[in-house]
Amino acid sequence: MHGTVNHSDTPTTAFGNKIGHNAVVFNGIFTSGTLLSGLNTATFNVYKNSVSAPNLIMTATLNSSNQTVSVTNKSATILTSDSVIVEVTTTNIGAIPLQAVLGVY
Repeated sequence: MHGTVNHSDTPTTAFGNKIGHNAVVFNGIFTSGTLLSGLNTATFNVYKNSVSAPNLIMTATLNSSNQTVSVTNKSATILTSDSVIVEVTTTNIGAIPLQAVLGVY
């Protein structure tokens, strides 16, 4: 989903985003807009085509110890027929802004 979306407004079921050309997803930066504390957590999973373990490209968990996570050791080739899915699972996040940025070549 391109742009900014309130977490409470995101769909409850996974959906794919087409990149529109052959590409390589080669890194991800995941961050929270304000400091997380206590039981605040957000886990980002990035998949190719479907939400299942064999299709997992990268994962990152934000919490009080990790406000920003950079994943630079994972990559996947994405063809025009493929979709990229970013799944976010949260605990006690409320209105804390979250951001996921994927590096695509």
